[in-house]
Amino acid sequence: MYSDPKMSEQLNKIDEYYYNDVEEECYHFLIQYLQEYKDEFIEK
Repeated sequence: MYSDPKMSEQLNKIDEYYYNDVEEECYHFLIQYLQEYKDEFIEK
C-alpha cells in the first residue's frame, strides 16, 4: 500500500491537514480556554 505513489500522496495530504490545521485549531482553543479560566489555574 505505501509503495503506491498515489496512495502515499493522499496519505501525506491527510497528514498535512491534521498536523497543520487541526493542531493549530487546538492550540487556539487551548489559549482561549486558558484565558477564560485563568483564575482556576492560579493559586491565590
